[in-house]
Amino acid sequence: MRDLYITCCFLITTAFINAQITLTNTTSVPTVGSTFTYHNVTAIPFEVDVSLTGANQTWDLSSLNADGGDSIISWVDVSSTIDAVNFPNATLALQNNLDSSVSYMSSSATDFSFEGFYFENEFRTTFSDKRELLKFPITYNDTFNETFSSSSEYFTDNTLGSASGTIEIIADGYGNLILPPFTTINDVLKVKVTETYTNQVIDGVSLPVVTIISNYWFNAYTKLFIAVINEQIIDGDSEFS
Repeated sequence: MRDLYITCCFLITTAFINAQITLTNTTSVPTVGSTFTYHNVTAIPFEVDVSLTGANQTWDLSSLNADGGDSIISWVDVSSTIDAVNFPNATLALQNNLDSSVSYMSSSATDFSFEGFYFENEFRTTFSDKRELLKFPITYNDTFNETFSSSSEYFTDNTLGSASGTIEIIADGYGNLILPPFTTINDVLKVKVTETYTNQVIDGVSLPVVTIISNYWFNAYTKLFIAVINEQIIDGDSEFS
């Protein structure tokens, strides 16, 4: 069984720096009041190659067609959100205009992580072992290995779920990124995050192993990723490249 689901989003930004970069809490964690607009892509052209790794690479995403609408991501104070009481360790919250979801995050000098998610009238997920998005500081060739575990409540049918697994975070390349319409961002760091859900259970039923591979591109001043391409594989039958 295989289900391959690929999504992409990117923002347009123009600036240039001239150094191999290191991401830190200061460079890569948004502040309350920040808003980002991402252009969503529903189909990835075959010529887009996310498998390029190493030094001085050029990732050409200029053929992407932003046909999936825009996501407006707003970063807000946790206390202003609807489910803040259930996420005491969160230091920042992300609100998405497309689905009215709230992602609860925490940040420190060593990581930027998910504490959980809340979809009103649908479900709540809380991480007892937080799910890291980034580790700090991180630069080219750095690798981090982490674990995560969570529990979920599904409000529509009053069921419970749990999940656990592993995360690999690796800065596997740096160079330049070309975005539509032919905007070049110099000196980006590519970070590949592989999440493997090895133990998922909903209402007592075990689910197949799911792997989510996310390729992010960061610079040293945007405070969040410039672009991301996500792949989801069920039962590990294939790998996108």
